[in-house]
Amino acid sequence: MSFVEYGDTIKDGDTAIVFLGHESMFPVKVQHGTVTQTKYGVIRHSTDLIGKKYGSKVTCSKGGWVFILHPTPELWTMNLPHRTQILYSTDISIITMMLELKPGSIVCESGTGSGSLSHALIRTVAPTGHLYTVEFHQQRAEKAREEFREHGVEHLVTVTNQDVCKNGFGVSNIADAVFLDIPSPWEAIGHAKSALKAEEVPIKHVLLGLGKWLKNFARINGASYKMSGKKINRSTFPCKSRIKSAHWSWPSSRNCTKPAAFWAEREFPISISSEPATWLTASLKTTLRQQRNQGTCLMCTA
Repeated sequence: MSFVEYGDTIKDGDTAIVFLGHESMFPVKVQHGTVTQTKYGVIRHSTDLIGKKYGSKVTCSKGGWVFILHPTPELWTMNLPHRTQILYSTDISIITMMLELKPGSIVCESGTGSGSLSHALIRTVAPTGHLYTVEFHQQRAEKAREEFREHGVEHLVTVTNQDVCKNGFGVSNIADAVFLDIPSPWEAIGHAKSALKAEEVPIKHVLLGLGKWLKNFARINGASYKMSGKKINRSTFPCKSRIKSAHWSWPSSRNCTKPAAFWAEREFPISISSEPATWLTASLKTTLRQQRNQGTCLMCTA
């Protein structure tokens, strides 16, 4: 069994999803000689699960029945043990699209948390890609590493226990995309830059929560970046929050000798989808427009 490859038959050691209904399901580790209690009765792993086809309808001891489903990142997101707040499938799909991920992509992520996004990223970049995920909390990192091993994806992910703001991702010039979901993502922008491929296209991809990073990001030297500020929903599935996005293009040098000329030659595009855009107000757009018209460079004044 693997979260990135479908298997037909339930085997000893697999992680399966016991489906009692759309509002009631849970994961179970299949083990010979073990039983699982449900409201419909007992499920005996040796006789009711092992050797059966995924998707089978299993009759419990009280006469009720359940379905045994093959695990997927989406089902895992709905049933995983919560060690932290998590991202749900609606937001994960937006993140995957914005980062332009595909099989073979190399992705850096922090923090790992409960592994909801991690499983989806791994499935997206498989079979030839790789996920480098960093988690500050030691026990969460160890638990994530254990789950990846149980789910048959350990060869596609490297879990590191360290502070990404201080120590980075532990890799350089290999990543196609970086995702930051940490309390102060602006402190890790320099490490994100180091992790991204130096020879990649001029626009690199970094996705993070929009907040105080606006001024801090302007301190970073180097190539032009495409930064996507996202308001990520953390409510229960399905996600009903609107997704807003803003894109900035920055000059390649921190020291702009002719900021007025820079602003005259380039627009400062801000695109917002879905109203109300409470997190990126009209006053902020007005301020940025005034700075552009006055020839003030955010790279120099941050």
